[in-house]
Amino acid sequence: MQETVRLAIEKSNGLMPDNVMVMNDSTSPVDGLPEGVHHRERCQLDLDRTPNTFVRITENYLRALRAVSKPSPYEDRQVCCVCEDDVIFAKCWYSHAKELASTVARDTPFYAISLLHYYERADFSSGTIVGGRELLRWGDPNSFYGQQGMVFSAMTARHLAMEWEIALEQAKTSGDVPGNLLVDMGLKTMIIRLRVPLYTVHPNLIQHIGDVSGVIPRDTPLRTRHYWSGE
Repeated sequence: MQETVRLAIEKSNGLMPDNVMVMNDSTSPVDGLPEGVHHRERCQLDLDRTPNTFVRITENYLRALRAVSKPSPYEDRQVCCVCEDDVIFAKCWYSHAKELASTVARDTPFYAISLLHYYERADFSSGTIVGGRELLRWGDPNSFYGQQGMVFSAMTARHLAMEWEIALEQAKTSGDVPGNLLVDMGLKTMIIRLRVPLYTVHPNLIQHIGDVSGVIPRDTPLRTRHYWSGE
């Protein structure tokens, strides 16, 4: 986690959000965070109440969405970025992400942008060049997976968190949480349910840090290196 935050700051070339928040589901403190993290907060979960690891991860993601999307006087311009701790970043990734968000926001205040995709460029329709990269509309959100790095408007993040939490609590009450409400699949379910316009960028602005994914079958190599220009 410390290395992820360090790389995020290093690769941002000095342009980072006003508030950087670190959250985890461990009871151990997050030490050794680099200079430049203006605000950091640790999210702890009751391991006895929530023994399922995937439920804990999902709840932590929901807490992150709520934390970064609190109402603000500048809400119409507020951009939220949520990254997991197993990613590396392209050079000037954050300025690119903000430019992508500003471009999308001209058409709609309700959006989600994935900074990573695992597909061939030909799988997407024509895009818009923004800062030297292509902004692509995800034609079929059913094919979306992976939440390693997402950008949302504040309104989108808050609505996603609200609806997702309600669905998750209802499922927990019934005693069976379906896979389509957990982690990556849960985000996709909510994006589809709320009809959130979904975008991505090519080449990717972030990349999974390793060759093993919990989403892609283990015998399938990650293809992100083909679309990576992280220098």
